[in-house]
Amino acid sequence: MSNITVRPMTPEDWATVSEIYLEGIATEHATFQTTCPPYTAWDAFHIKECRLVILDGGELAGWAALRRAGATGAWPR
Repeated sequence: MSNITVRPMTPEDWATVSEIYLEGIATEHATFQTTCPPYTAWDAFHIKECRLVILDGGELAGWAALRRAGATGAWPR
């Protein structure tokens, strides 16, 4: 059985988080985004207290973050 840990995301996690984000973009099912922004742009729109990473055996394997609804304009107002 794997050792799964959830912890707050840090800026140092961005290299791996952005790789996972790009994999999700490629599926066209994970997000409405078509490109992965630089960390500074991503950071500006995501709620700092609501960012998590999932470690599987110490390796970053996934992430989750919240942002305000409607910030992308993808949803009707």
